[in-house]
Amino acid sequence: MQTADQTLDEILTLAAAHFKVPREKLSPDGDFFKALGIDSLQTLDLLTRLENHFHVELPDYELHGVTDFRTLAGKIQARL
Repeated sequence: MQTADQTLDEILTLAAAHFKVPREKLSPDGDFFKALGIDSLQTLDLLTRLENHFHVELPDYELHGVTDFRTLAGKIQARL
């Protein structure tokens, strides 16, 4: 089983690659809307990709209000 830090690192790498943003511009505690320059529809696309990558399902109610990568990683990690 991977650690929370490994999960966080994978999320940052996948998000950077998908939205063509330099990985070093993404901070674990950064707001992913601002860091990636995305809207809510693009966020759903990212979440779907992350669910497929990690083989988890993230219920909408658990993600309400989540805007930073670290919290998102914690939600995914709890499902692994």
